[in-house]
Amino acid sequence: METLTVQNIFNLSALDILSERLKTAATSKDFFAEVDEIASNPELLLPLPAPIEFPFQLNSEKAGDSGSAITLLEAVGPLNPADAADPRLWSYLALVTLRSYMESRWPVEGEEKWQNKVKERWLLGKPSRRRLIRHGISRLWWVASLTHDADLEYQASRESNDEFAYVKWAFENQNRIQSIFERQLGSNKRVRWALLEAMQKSKAKDQSKEIKRITKEMNLESGFRQLDVLDSDELEALIRVEV
Repeated sequence: METLTVQNIFNLSALDILSERLKTAATSKDFFAEVDEIASNPELLLPLPAPIEFPFQLNSEKAGDSGSAITLLEAVGPLNPADAADPRLWSYLALVTLRSYMESRWPVEGEEKWQNKVKERWLLGKPSRRRLIRHGISRLWWVASLTHDADLEYQASRESNDEFAYVKWAFENQNRIQSIFERQLGSNKRVRWALLEAMQKSKAKDQSKEIKRITKEMNLESGFRQLDVLDSDELEALIRVEV
């Protein structure tokens, strides 16, 4: 298969223009014609210090999200916090490089409220935790980055000898992603991994409900004490699950 190579991303002016064109475009087809015009204008692009190469187009099936996330993480590599939240990168990948994937995974053609879907899944505006976890491409990198266990430190990774065990578990259920990673709790490494380990081992019939219950309790708890200073036993006691 042909390798997809990314050498440029949008600059800030391009994002501003795209935001305006999204408001005025009569149809999604008109909007993407504007995208193509902007993507072909060197004055609206920013060269990357090193190219990003994808070995193939991502799997657009919902069940393939974990595989797509792993491919994206390996292609893009580790990012500092500023680059990981850069709307220029994620918008370019969604609208240009990985458009075929996006058209299948998050289609907008023929939808009455297509502009809203473009805003949520395609064109990343001012980044926030929720927006990064909702955007069609950045969500893949972020969740994979936050659940990748390169050194096999955690139980599921060790038992399966798979550094991506928790990536695969997270993408099995969209509610897991929303409940854990869209919340501030997901940004704290120790708390996040304590929650991931506990929920991965849980035998609760309704894990979505269980995750919501636990994250609600932890959010309340974080209001009067710092969760990141709790030791492992205290965190385990706080995260009570059916195992």
